[in-house]
Amino acid sequence: MFLSSEQIKKAIEIGDLVILSFLEHNLKPASYNFTLDSVLKDPVSGKEITISEQGYKLTPGAFILGRTKETVNLNNKFICILSARSYLAQKRS
Repeated sequence: MFLSSEQIKKAIEIGDLVILSFLEHNLKPASYNFTLDSVLKDPVSGKEITISEQGYKLTPGAFILGRTKETVNLNNKFICILSARSYLAQKRS
């Protein structure tokens, strides 16, 4: 079962769910849109990469790690599914 936006708000109010850096406008009807941080990491070299205003071009076959600006804590009543929004990732410069 997925939570509605009202159920998400209620879980936050009673402390069952914590989203640090929560932004109200990121709350959707049955989800919360997390925000990609501006720092990526190459898992092979360990090098951190800052995304510029022009974005970051990922070459074919390459792999990079990203992180969100938010931190999530939840109790054992819930699970969290985090997935990429491909329409944003596919923007071309």
